[in-house]
Amino acid sequence: MVYLVFVCSALGNELTAALAAAPFVATDDGTYKQASQLFDPDNRLFVSIFADEPLFPSARFRTPAWRKVLKAAGLRCIIDTDVFKIAAQHLSDRFHSASELCKTSALYLPSRGCLGALIPDSS
Repeated sequence: MVYLVFVCSALGNELTAALAAAPFVATDDGTYKQASQLFDPDNRLFVSIFADEPLFPSARFRTPAWRKVLKAAGLRCIIDTDVFKIAAQHLSDRFHSASELCKTSALYLPSRGCLGALIPDSS
Protein backbone atom coordinates (compact mmCIF):
# COMPACT_ATOMS: atom_id res chain seq x y z
CA MET A 1 0.00 0.00 0.00
CA VAL A 2 2.77 2.44 0.89
CA TYR A 3 4.33 1.59 -2.47
CA LEU A 4 1.10 2.48 -4.30
CA VAL A 5 0.88 5.85 -2.54
CA PHE A 6 4.52 6.51 -3.40
CA VAL A 7 3.99 5.51 -7.05
CA CYS A 8 0.86 7.70 -7.25
CA SER A 9 2.74 10.73 -6.05
CA ALA A 10 5.76 9.96 -8.25
CA LEU A 11 3.82 9.40 -11.49
CA GLY A 12 1.33 12.15 -10.84
CA ASN A 13 -1.44 12.86 -13.30
CA GLU A 14 -1.08 9.80 -15.55
CA LEU A 15 -1.57 7.25 -12.79
CA THR A 16 -4.22 9.35 -11.07
CA ALA A 17 -6.20 9.56 -14.33
CA ALA A 18 -5.86 5.81 -14.88
CA LEU A 19 -7.06 5.07 -11.34
CA ALA A 20 -9.94 7.52 -11.70
CA ALA A 21 -11.15 5.68 -14.82
CA ALA A 22 -10.84 2.18 -13.35
CA PRO A 23 -13.54 0.48 -11.25
CA PHE A 24 -11.02 -0.92 -8.76
CA VAL A 25 -12.69 -0.08 -5.44
CA ALA A 26 -14.64 -2.88 -3.81
CA THR A 27 -17.88 -2.07 -1.99
CA ASP A 28 -19.52 -4.08 0.79
CA ASP A 29 -21.81 -5.86 -1.68
CA GLY A 30 -18.81 -7.16 -3.65
CA THR A 31 -19.15 -4.88 -6.68
CA TYR A 32 -16.29 -2.77 -7.95
CA LYS A 33 -16.75 0.91 -8.72
CA GLN A 34 -14.73 3.95 -9.69
CA ALA A 35 -13.69 6.08 -6.74
CA SER A 36 -15.80 8.94 -8.13
CA GLN A 37 -18.93 6.76 -7.78
CA LEU A 38 -18.36 6.37 -4.04
CA PHE A 39 -18.73 8.56 -0.97
CA ASP A 40 -16.39 9.19 1.93
CA PRO A 41 -17.42 6.84 4.77
CA ASP A 42 -16.02 9.32 7.31
CA ASN A 43 -18.64 11.89 6.33
CA ARG A 44 -21.58 11.29 8.70
CA LEU A 45 -24.03 13.07 6.42
CA PHE A 46 -23.18 10.74 3.53
CA VAL A 47 -23.53 7.72 5.80
CA SER A 48 -26.94 8.88 7.07
CA ILE A 49 -28.24 9.48 3.54
CA PHE A 50 -26.71 6.52 1.69
CA ALA A 51 -26.43 3.92 4.48
CA ASP A 52 -28.75 1.54 2.62
CA GLU A 53 -26.73 1.64 -0.62
CA PRO A 54 -23.36 0.14 -1.62
CA LEU A 55 -21.86 3.57 -2.19
CA PHE A 56 -18.89 3.37 0.17
CA PRO A 57 -15.50 1.67 -0.15
CA SER A 58 -15.28 -1.68 1.63
CA ALA A 59 -13.37 -1.92 4.91
CA ARG A 60 -10.08 -2.81 3.25
CA PHE A 61 -10.11 0.55 1.40
CA ARG A 62 -10.73 2.61 4.55
CA THR A 63 -7.15 3.00 5.75
CA PRO A 64 -5.51 6.43 5.73
CA ALA A 65 -3.19 5.40 2.89
CA TRP A 66 -6.05 4.13 0.71
CA ARG A 67 -8.06 7.22 1.50
CA LYS A 68 -5.31 9.39 -0.04
CA VAL A 69 -5.36 7.26 -3.18
CA LEU A 70 -9.17 7.26 -3.38
CA LYS A 71 -9.37 11.02 -2.86
CA ALA A 72 -6.87 11.54 -5.67
CA ALA A 73 -8.97 9.21 -7.85
CA GLY A 74 -12.18 11.15 -7.18
CA LEU A 75 -13.78 9.84 -3.95
CA ARG A 76 -16.64 12.19 -3.10
CA CYS A 77 -15.64 13.86 0.15
CA ILE A 78 -17.45 17.20 0.08
CA ILE A 79 -21.01 18.23 -0.59
CA ASP A 80 -20.90 20.08 -3.89
CA THR A 81 -23.77 20.80 -6.27
CA ASP A 82 -23.60 17.37 -7.92
CA VAL A 83 -23.54 15.50 -4.61
CA PHE A 84 -26.40 17.64 -3.31
CA LYS A 85 -28.52 16.70 -6.35
CA ILE A 86 -27.68 12.99 -5.96
CA ALA A 87 -28.55 13.09 -2.26
CA ALA A 88 -31.80 14.98 -2.87
CA GLN A 89 -32.87 12.48 -5.54
CA HIS A 90 -31.96 9.55 -3.30
CA LEU A 91 -33.95 10.96 -0.38
CA SER A 92 -36.89 11.78 -2.65
CA ASP A 93 -36.91 8.22 -4.00
CA ARG A 94 -36.65 6.76 -0.51
CA PHE A 95 -39.50 8.84 0.92
CA HIS A 96 -41.67 8.32 -2.16
CA SER A 97 -41.22 4.55 -1.78
CA ALA A 98 -42.05 4.75 1.92
CA SER A 99 -45.13 6.85 1.17
CA GLU A 100 -46.34 4.38 -1.46
CA LEU A 101 -45.80 1.48 0.93
CA CYS A 102 -47.73 3.29 3.62
CA LYS A 103 -50.64 3.99 1.25
CA THR A 104 -50.99 0.30 0.45
CA SER A 105 -50.98 -0.74 4.09
CA ALA A 106 -53.90 -0.99 6.46
CA LEU A 107 -52.56 1.96 8.45
CA TYR A 108 -53.34 4.58 5.82
CA LEU A 109 -56.43 6.74 6.13
CA PRO A 110 -56.78 9.19 3.21
CA SER A 111 -58.07 11.96 5.44
CA ARG A 112 -55.34 11.52 8.07
CA GLY A 113 -52.31 10.15 6.22
CA CYS A 114 -49.93 7.40 7.11
CA LEU A 115 -50.52 5.77 10.47
CA GLY A 116 -53.73 7.76 10.71
CA ALA A 117 -55.49 4.81 12.30
CA LEU A 118 -53.17 5.11 15.30
CA ILE A 119 -53.78 8.81 15.83
CA PRO A 120 -56.89 9.65 17.88
CA ASP A 121 -59.44 11.79 16.08
CA SER A 122 -59.37 15.24 17.68
CA SER A 123 -62.75 16.36 16.36
